[in-house]
Amino acid sequence: MPEYYFDIETYGRGVQPDPVNDKIITASYQRINIVTGEPIDDLVILREWGEGYSEERIVKEIYGTFFESRTMWSFVPVGFNLMFEWQFLDEKFKKYLHKKLDFKEFCVPQIDLKHVAVLLNKGYFKGCGLDTFTKKVSGVAVKEHYENRRYQEIEKYIELEAEEFLKFYKYVLASLSELGSKIRLQRG
Repeated sequence: MPEYYFDIETYGRGVQPDPVNDKIITASYQRINIVTGEPIDDLVILREWGEGYSEERIVKEIYGTFFESRTMWSFVPVGFNLMFEWQFLDEKFKKYLHKKLDFKEFCVPQIDLKHVAVLLNKGYFKGCGLDTFTKKVSGVAVKEHYENRRYQEIEKYIELEAEEFLKFYKYVLASLSELGSKIRLQRG
């Protein structure tokens, strides 16, 4: 079962994300080794800008790649705050494909490091973003870059975010492996 780092970037004029009215401007994914966190394939970035591209095309490509012939175990998404992605994709699948992301069916293995970040942040949700633990830049600038058509800056951010996420993932894997060994020894 293939594992993929998965992320989207969105754009909207409001302060809070709005899956109905905001748009997906990029979707990125990369096949990874779930045990080591090492990339297996190159990072794929689907962009809303460029000739022939649109939010609709991004959504259709994501659906075709990951959901169209999906069975429960066809892929394992790995990311940070994946519920954000699923809420947006659900709305966009309805809009462009007249399909709903069935959340009951979607109770599949997924690795979401947002939960780990909350624990690392002493149980607080506020201040537990990926940027708190890894990123050298914040995603806040994506909105400004998009409005000013600095698309290369968005792509640099996406590449850095994927790189930093995988570093964090590898760190968590190593730490949890060590913790698991200690627990097994104590139970021994």
